[in-house]
Amino acid sequence: MGAGQHNFAPVLIDGAEPEKFTSLIPTASDLFLSTYVFESLPSEEYGLRVLKLVYDLLGPQGMAMIQVKYSTSDWRTKPISWNYRRNLENMTTYRIEEFWDAAEKCGFTPKVVTLVTKQPLVTDERYAYFMLLK
Repeated sequence: MGAGQHNFAPVLIDGAEPEKFTSLIPTASDLFLSTYVFESLPSEEYGLRVLKLVYDLLGPQGMAMIQVKYSTSDWRTKPISWNYRRNLENMTTYRIEEFWDAAEKCGFTPKVVTLVTKQPLVTDERYAYFMLLK
């Protein structure tokens, strides 16, 4: 007997045209879960495009759990928009209140944000976990 989840099908998305992914999913989803993705997107603006697509993907009672890397007033926490291979985990960072406001502009109702200042499992820091309701 095989192990694993058998009712799961990955959806491969063309990074140049993320809007096309909605046609690959036949029905609305109840839950969208994203960890360690938004920080590796090429820019904040691109991430906000994806956030709007997530909103459109969800059904009327849908929920999104999204982890982002957050920036502070310290200049060292700002996004590093060069050398993608070397700076992958810091390509895109968001101020916590800016991501919250952007989620509201997309139509979400943000309910909770939890901050993890240091993550020992991946030896990194500044993760914010957002629970967003449609």
